[in-house]
Amino acid sequence: MLLGRFTRVVYENDGITVQFITACEQEKTQLFLLASNLTDSALYFPYPVLDNRAQEHVMREEHWRFSEALAHTLDRDEQHFREHCIALLQSRLTPGAQLLDPACSTGAFMASIARALPHTRCTGADCSSSMVDQARARHRLPNLEFHHRAAQATLEPAAECDVMFLRFLNAEVMSRDQAQHLLVLLLKQLKPGAMAIVFGHTPVLPNIGYWAGVLDLNLMSSLAARPGQLELFECYVLQSPTD
Repeated sequence: MLLGRFTRVVYENDGITVQFITACEQEKTQLFLLASNLTDSALYFPYPVLDNRAQEHVMREEHWRFSEALAHTLDRDEQHFREHCIALLQSRLTPGAQLLDPACSTGAFMASIARALPHTRCTGADCSSSMVDQARARHRLPNLEFHHRAAQATLEPAAECDVMFLRFLNAEVMSRDQAQHLLVLLLKQLKPGAMAIVFGHTPVLPNIGYWAGVLDLNLMSSLAARPGQLELFECYVLQSPTD
């Protein structure tokens, strides 16, 4: 418990109450530092957001149509992911490495990667034509291209990439069943030595550790924190074994 020592859960007609003994600031700081230094640490979110029918809450399709307000929010909220991924990959990739984002949204994330890693070839795809149109108009870089297609239609590019970013297998974006299906579908395409980096604005839905074992992938880490920042966020890094 990041808030303190867990005592019990109480189920009531109006919902669930989690009871705990609040930790002091020093204890919380120690917990964050300890977790960030343990390779098997992971963040776990046990309770999904539910709609008024007590089903998993999933944003409607129109929510993902491009707007300046949405672009600003997504851009602001993913800054820590960009910084971490750039630092992680800078010394790991050889010239010509291919990077793929099968659900690139506004394209800002892939554009930041392409600028920071100019020796790579970056590709973004999205099922929203309005997002792809804006991505193409806003982010014109020689090592970056965008395509209009659904994530499940990127199997061939996924089989060729060296790094695949999975930023959409998350709560409120899709259901748990959909997320699990797409995760397995895409991870099965990884070529030997390729990496998959899984994160997002909301909790990651599939059990990444379980599927890493099933698919014989090396789970290198499950969470991250930027240097000098007292923070923790989900960021699963998987790698396909070499021959």
